[in-house]
Amino acid sequence: MFKNSFAQNFEDVMLWRALGHLKDGFYIDVGAGDPILDSVTAIFYDLGWSGINIEPSIIFYDRLQHLRPRDVNIQLLVSNLETPLNYWEADVQGISSSKKEVIEGHTSSGFSGNSRLVSTTTLANVVAEFASGRDIHFLKVDVEGSERDVIASIDFSICRPWILVIEATYPLTQTPNFLEWEDLVVPFYDFVYTEGLNRFYVSKEKGDLVEAFQHGPNIFDGFKSFDSEKQSLQAERDAAVAERDAAVAERDAAVAERDAAAAERDAAAAELNSRINRVIKKVYKILHFVKYRINRNRN
Repeated sequence: MFKNSFAQNFEDVMLWRALGHLKDGFYIDVGAGDPILDSVTAIFYDLGWSGINIEPSIIFYDRLQHLRPRDVNIQLLVSNLETPLNYWEADVQGISSSKKEVIEGHTSSGFSGNSRLVSTTTLANVVAEFASGRDIHFLKVDVEGSERDVIASIDFSICRPWILVIEATYPLTQTPNFLEWEDLVVPFYDFVYTEGLNRFYVSKEKGDLVEAFQHGPNIFDGFKSFDSEKQSLQAERDAAVAERDAAVAERDAAVAERDAAAAERDAAAAELNSRINRVIKKVYKILHFVKYRINRNRN
C-alpha cells in the first residue's frame, strides 16, 4: 500500500495513482539521483517493482548499487551521441550536469563540484540490452538541461513507455524549457499534467490512464510526505561528499608528492650527469697532456 511520497514534487503520487494497480511493474529512471531522497521510484521499488537507474554520479551510483540490488544500475550519461562528455558533479543534489552553459551558470552562482569525462549510451541501447520486449510503465528524465539529447536517443515508434515524466524547466528556475524537446514527444504522447517542474505524458495507446491526471495530489491519495529521514539522509550524503573530497585531496597530494619526487630525481640525475661530464673533461685533459708529453719525449 502506498504510504509515503519520497519524490520532490509528489511525482510518485501521480504515477502511483495511474499505475499502482500493476504488480511487478518496470521503470527507467534517467538521472536517478539518490535511491531514497527525492526519488520518484523509491516507493515503487519498495512495493515490488524493479527497473533501470541511470546515474553518472559516483556517490549516488554507489548508493543505488547498495540499496537497489533488484534494479539494473548504470553509471553512464545518456545522449543521442555516443561520445564521452564532461560531467560536472555538484556538491549538492539535483544540479549536476553535462551541459556547458548549465555548469557555467551554477559555478558562477557559487556552487562547487568536480568535473570528469563520462562515457555515454543511448536509451535505445539500454532498452535493447536490459528491457527488450517488455513493457516500460514509466520513463522519468531529470538531466539538468540535456532533456532533448536523452529523448532523441530513443525511438518511440519502436519502444513506447506508457508514461513519460520529464523535467520541464531550466535548472533552478521556473522558466519552461519544454518547447526545446516536446516536438519529439507529441507525435506519440498526450500531455496530461504538470506540477510546475515536470510534465507528464501518456502514450496515445494508453488513454485509459489519462483520468488519473485530472487533479493534483490530495488527501484522497492517502499519502504523507516522507520527511522523517531527510535530515539523516542529507547528513549521510554530505559525509559521502566529504569523503570523496578527502579522497580527491589525498590523490592530489600523492600526485604532487610524486611530481616532487620526480623533479628531485631529475635534478639529481642532472647533477650526476654534470659531474660525469666534468670528470670526463678532466680525463680528456689529462690524456691530452700525457699524449703531448709522450710525443715531446720521442722528439
